[in-house]
Amino acid sequence: MTSDSGASDLTLTIDMSARSLPGRDAAYQRLAALLASAIPNPARVELVLTDRFEHVAGEFATQSPTRSNPNMTAADYRAVKGDGAVAAARTIDLPDDKVVVVIPAGLLGANQRILRRTILHEAQHVTLFQKHNSAQAVHRRTDFEIPADQLTWEYMWIAESAIDEFRCERTMHARGMGAAHNTYSAGYGPIIAMFDTARQTYRGTFDLTDTYHRAFAALDRLAVFLAYGAASVAAERVAPDMWSAVTPMAELLGVLGDIPGTDTTVGDDELTGLSLGLALWLRQQFRANGFDYRYTSTGSDYFELLW
Repeated sequence: MTSDSGASDLTLTIDMSARSLPGRDAAYQRLAALLASAIPNPARVELVLTDRFEHVAGEFATQSPTRSNPNMTAADYRAVKGDGAVAAARTIDLPDDKVVVVIPAGLLGANQRILRRTILHEAQHVTLFQKHNSAQAVHRRTDFEIPADQLTWEYMWIAESAIDEFRCERTMHARGMGAAHNTYSAGYGPIIAMFDTARQTYRGTFDLTDTYHRAFAALDRLAVFLAYGAASVAAERVAPDMWSAVTPMAELLGVLGDIPGTDTTVGDDELTGLSLGLALWLRQQFRANGFDYRYTSTGSDYFELLW
């Protein structure tokens, strides 16, 4: 692994076995320059290009001060999702107001428009972190108590992540660079199938803990996918009828539609309220797909299959 300062003092780290292929170094520097040009403070950012994406992203994630699980390990992170989608990159906040953007080596051979779009999307996450305006863990910055009769923390964390994705993609669409593969509804079916798989697996194993993880992975994927789609509609880049086959989209637009992109600062109290509203909606979707997780009247948690 080697590091050097890129454009505007952004740190570029190369963690790849084929680092010195002809012409690659100049290409890496161009990526660093593109990222640096799109963020408020490049000097506090590291861009890591790696052929060990899951491991490197997982290691950085364990250092995040806003991680939901303080006991998480690097092995907990999975780039491949249950519907077959693969994470294109990962942006992680670190202590001392630093941010790292991790890009997998496989993406470097992609179409240049896809690569540029990915870098600029991650730049929006960096912007939210550097403006201290990310919804991630916003409840820790406010006087918030979860309504234990309605929610558990899982829904809140997923909601906060989805709001950030919506804001980043709304800005991308406003600039004509939104993610095309998330502007239509074809990906909805495979995500719903993740819930079905969780149910079928439970009937074969009766492993409730595994089913809990599978079901919430499906809800997380659903939230992010629909947030991307909602951003394309809210930014008026995609007609609403493109999503007419996806029943939850109209409701979700009612929840997210007025949230601005990354260019506008949203107050912490407002972000917390928006996250709470989305979290409540996400529990409805969880139940609609056959699962529920809640606190009981005695304060214990309870996960169940509804059908």
